[in-house]
Amino acid sequence: MDSRNQMLCGYYAFGEKVFPRASLELIAKDEREDGLLSICYPSRSPLAIPSFSLHYFTECAEYLRYSGDKAFLQSIYPKLTRVLQVFLSHMDAQGLVPPFPDKAHWNFYEWRRGLDGGSPGRNSDEVTKGLAFDLPLNALLSLALQRMAEISDVLEITNNYAARAKELNEKITATFFDETRGLCCDRCTKDRTYSVLGNALAVLCGAVPSKIAEDICEKAVSDEEMTPISVSMQCFLFDALLQVDRDKYAPYILERIEQTYRPMVERGLGTVWETERGEADFGGAGSLCHGWSAMPIYYYHLLK
Repeated sequence: MDSRNQMLCGYYAFGEKVFPRASLELIAKDEREDGLLSICYPSRSPLAIPSFSLHYFTECAEYLRYSGDKAFLQSIYPKLTRVLQVFLSHMDAQGLVPPFPDKAHWNFYEWRRGLDGGSPGRNSDEVTKGLAFDLPLNALLSLALQRMAEISDVLEITNNYAARAKELNEKITATFFDETRGLCCDRCTKDRTYSVLGNALAVLCGAVPSKIAEDICEKAVSDEEMTPISVSMQCFLFDALLQVDRDKYAPYILERIEQTYRPMVERGLGTVWETERGEADFGGAGSLCHGWSAMPIYYYHLLK
């Protein structure tokens, strides 16, 4: 996830593809018993963030899009296939992927309560019984399937990934969309929450019809009861807004970027923070130099 944001910005900031390719190749060499990608590679850490393994498909598709380097994607295609199969084989009878319940897997989506993998019950009976599916994980799997379809098509490899994504999207809508709120809930438990990130991902992966997507985007920028989105994940909100109505939301995105990053600029550090709170976050251990938050580089070029 971190590297995906950094690579995308780097294509515009530096105009080079060598370092992204080397990084993607290094990640592809990671071999865990569970088939997922490690939280960092090379590393001795036993942890994996399942959702971050799904972001790998997006950054690979984007590398192909910006570099045209089909030979490299061909070389790592078997690895992509194996990682994706981990999730497809993890699906239960309902056609959704539950969170990974053991301690080697951190079910992290972003630094927000209920989405940071630290909420109560993530390793409880609700998970093992398939009662606590996570919207972000399943929406990201849909996006990974679509990115894999894109890669396969460019490489002229016969595939059914787009069809699998469509099937998954139908399950996502049926499971998570709350008609009363007009939003998708983060998980189907007794105490439901509704996050900007989860709903942005539902829009991006195409799990909701266009009219509902329009309504969700309107709520995402105005409903203060929704769990707000964090700095590094704002890109998914921005992309969902642009997908629904570019002309309408481009000014909002530029204004939101200014509001979010002005405190960083005014400190004169020349870097971007991991979260909005800067060093004050995580008990005084917040990072003031975190590349995953550098997304304005991309949007200033995209919306210029």
